[in-house]
Amino acid sequence: MTSIFLLSLVAAGLTIIGAVFPRQAALAFGATDVLLEDTAVYIRWYFLFAIFFTISILGCTFVRNDGSPGLAFWGMVSGAVANIFLDWLFIFPFGMGIKGAAIASGLGQIISCLVLSIHFIRKKGILRFRLIRPGQDLCRKVAVRGLPEFVVQLSQPITIFCYNQVILKLSGESGLAAFSAISYLITIMMGLFFGISQGLQPLIGNSYGAGNRSHVAYFFRSGLKINLTCSTLLYLVYFFLGDKALSLFLDNPVLVQSAHSSLKVYGLAFIIASVSIIYMTYFLSTKRTAQALIISVSRGFVFNSILIFTLPVIFGAGWLWYPLIISEALTMLIAVGLKQYYTAAGRSLVTVK
Repeated sequence: MTSIFLLSLVAAGLTIIGAVFPRQAALAFGATDVLLEDTAVYIRWYFLFAIFFTISILGCTFVRNDGSPGLAFWGMVSGAVANIFLDWLFIFPFGMGIKGAAIASGLGQIISCLVLSIHFIRKKGILRFRLIRPGQDLCRKVAVRGLPEFVVQLSQPITIFCYNQVILKLSGESGLAAFSAISYLITIMMGLFFGISQGLQPLIGNSYGAGNRSHVAYFFRSGLKINLTCSTLLYLVYFFLGDKALSLFLDNPVLVQSAHSSLKVYGLAFIIASVSIIYMTYFLSTKRTAQALIISVSRGFVFNSILIFTLPVIFGAGWLWYPLIISEALTMLIAVGLKQYYTAAGRSLVTVK
């Protein structure tokens, strides 16, 4: 209930921003004159459904951890399928344009919330809705525990924002269109990694709470293997067939080939990222919030932001896609080092005892 309270405050703030300051928000995130009006319209209508987006994400987490992972899956799938169908319906037959796309996304989340509510209506688990008076200590605890995940989720739009600024200067709006298509495909990879890590979270957390270190180690290793395998296979698909996927978003053959060449380099970073995400999930699930925060801040704010703005300036446009690879590699080294350090410290503590 404390989480619901906090997220409701966030959703209310986003709704106000979308209703009152959509143009300012679009400008703040780099919208050009060509894109400004459509971006502002999308923000205005999309943010009207902010409460349903937050409830959907929170509800999926609660339902999964409360013993109904299957229902959590179908809750997300139903929202995504509804979103796709309503996008087509509102944009083409109804001719509602960008506004229709935003409304379709919002209605998809409402459907997701309705499906997830079945868990609570049928009282399948132990979680119940109650009126509470949120305490300051508990609010702080929820916020601190969620901070690393917040930073990780924020890292992708921050990376896109940084690249938007650099690409606009180097390649103009055509280059930005190509990068947008690349971002769509990368979102699939990141969604896969986050899905696996979120599936691991209750498994590692329950094992850690029960004091079963062998199960913690097993789930951690399994997560690394699954993420590395899936990221490598998906990268190979993009490497050989990425031009076919990019042509779904771009109608200029020259732009498609340019974007595909960039994707071959840019996509390598996310194989490395798949490892760091599992390490962060491990630290979060074993109540090592500080270590998880170090990993998430390193990849989300520090390395990528600095390198994206500096390497292309120092070495030229040919280095445009290397900053993220270097950033993810440095973050992975930090994650591995933290894990080894605290594993060794734990063993020393046992030896002393």
